[in-house]
Amino acid sequence: MSHLRQIDAGFARFRRFVRRIAPYRPFSTGSHRIEEIRRQFVLSAAHENAGRLASCTECQEICERRWGLELERDEVSSAMRQLIEEKRLVEDADGFRLSGTTSEELAERVRTSKEVETIAFSEWEAMVRRTEPSLTDRQIAELLEDLARWLQKFILEYGIEAALVLYPEQQQFKERLEQVKALGFGFLPHRSSMVMAVRARALTAFVDYMTPMQRRHFDNLVVTAYLMSLFTLEPAALDEIRKLTNGQTLYLDTNVVYSLLKINGPRAYAVTRRILALSRALGYRICVTPWTLREMEESVRKTRRQLARQPSPQALADVALNFCDSDDEAAIARALRRMQRDTNISFDDFFVLHEQIQKLLELEGVEVVHEGCDAIPRDKQLFDEEIAALERLRDGPEKSRLVQEHDIKHGLLIQSRRGDEPREPANPGYLMLTNDHTLILYARERRQHHTNGLPFALSIHEWGDTVRSLVPRTSDYDATTIKILDTLSFRASGAVSQAVVIDAIRRIELQEQYTGTIQAGFVVNNALGGEVEEADAAVDAAQPAAPLPERPQLDSDSRESRERLESASRARRRQDLEVAALRLALHDAQQQIKHHEDASRRNVTVLIVLLGIGALAAPLGTRWIRAGWPLVANICGGVSLFAVASVRRFGFKRTFAVITGISAVLGIVAAVQAFVM
Repeated sequence: MSHLRQIDAGFARFRRFVRRIAPYRPFSTGSHRIEEIRRQFVLSAAHENAGRLASCTECQEICERRWGLELERDEVSSAMRQLIEEKRLVEDADGFRLSGTTSEELAERVRTSKEVETIAFSEWEAMVRRTEPSLTDRQIAELLEDLARWLQKFILEYGIEAALVLYPEQQQFKERLEQVKALGFGFLPHRSSMVMAVRARALTAFVDYMTPMQRRHFDNLVVTAYLMSLFTLEPAALDEIRKLTNGQTLYLDTNVVYSLLKINGPRAYAVTRRILALSRALGYRICVTPWTLREMEESVRKTRRQLARQPSPQALADVALNFCDSDDEAAIARALRRMQRDTNISFDDFFVLHEQIQKLLELEGVEVVHEGCDAIPRDKQLFDEEIAALERLRDGPEKSRLVQEHDIKHGLLIQSRRGDEPREPANPGYLMLTNDHTLILYARERRQHHTNGLPFALSIHEWGDTVRSLVPRTSDYDATTIKILDTLSFRASGAVSQAVVIDAIRRIELQEQYTGTIQAGFVVNNALGGEVEEADAAVDAAQPAAPLPERPQLDSDSRESRERLESASRARRRQDLEVAALRLALHDAQQQIKHHEDASRRNVTVLIVLLGIGALAAPLGTRWIRAGWPLVANICGGVSLFAVASVRRFGFKRTFAVITGISAVLGIVAAVQAFVM
């Protein structure tokens, strides 16, 4: 039996992994894109911090402290710029603050979410009190606490599948819906015997027979958890992704090396260094070829010779100091001038430092790799043809022959090392990261000439988005999701549509047939290759996983015992359904009684209004009362009847406010008339 339990536990963990990784689409084109979620985190962070953020760093710290989420500085900065353009965030002398409209929207979201949650739980509590009248207030409070934890666990465990309780009419998922509803209660704390006896029935009743407010509350929780599943993978997925990415090689172009050596400024250095750190976390090997090393060394020497011929280093004051992602001698000159200005470094010391390029790269964890370089043919005709194809795509001035050959040789090297074996975006083997837009266009154009169909070069910033999406943003997915569910300023409204639910569950069903590594391959291919329209195409190339261990055969006594237990369970289930149906019928009857009471109240109100009209119109129409105090009394009596009707229909406070307003207007009119007369 212990072996059987281990198999069950392993299968449960496997399904849980599938449910969390299958819906993940890091570059989804739907309404809940990553950029929108990042902006919402910035707004919620500001809301949690009294509506203000001093800087991007403070926003990062709040996200880490409040939810355990890691956001990159550039991500936060980009989200803030977009929010400022949308006038949802305002920049002032002290940092950033929520605009008045946005602050009101978030406050309204918090108020509405709290109100929906309160009403949903109050309706559930009223139902439990009706069906279990012997429960004390303390026992009801314990059940309410268990319900909140159970709903969180329900959504956390099943993810998008939990939304099936909102669409029970989907017969194609009937069996899966029953599995979803079978979530146990073992994780809840032990309670008194009375609470334990009714807890299962009381908690499951919430999802079996939802009122509109309960459904709305459940909708909000599911949508919020779904946004979290789109925003980050869980840490368990990282090990499976590493099985695909570990050991693959990333070559850095010269312009990337410029940024890594701080020549293009501190921001470019920080961004590049962070992208490479994320790449290493996925197991990628970071390197440069000796061609890149020699090109970089030649640029430094050439710049030194050019600047040394100038009469004085002060002539560099005329050089523009703006930062850029260039890879020419002017960038080195700007770097020298900035360091002279900021650190007072000497001319010779600057170049002595930057001539040790290989050592500086080693400090950044970048090695020089020679493998495969000697095998690249020195065919002048081939180089001329490829250079011509490259330069046709260039908008700016033509590069030197050395730089042109450098780019062509890297394309030939990478395609040579990839070989003829089939390659997918998840397994390119070798790739070059660059800031050169022309080289990226050239790589895309030339990929059709190779069997694997993958470009040899990619933008380092595009690559940064990819590796960021593949590295989990939290070390504890469960704890982070629960904290987000508890954050009312982030809690989304509206339901996940049936189309989204069906699409996600179809992918879950598809991926349950394969190992975790193949499932991770779906995610990586999607991230590197864009949105996958048909998941079946990826499955065709995948090898099926080894089958899960079979359950041991039960002997006849165990089988009979199991059948008896299942029969008793079905009988209890039918009884629970009958009781729930009776409760639902009782609830409907109470709603009808309330409807009749409201109708009676409206009828009485109309009758009182008619009496008021009669009290005013009858004496005047018959000329029984024409003037004097009888007319005043008649008017007061009719107005009193109207006031009584208003109180019954709209309440005392609103009626009092209206009468006070009318009296004030009449008083002002009388005063003005008296003054004029």
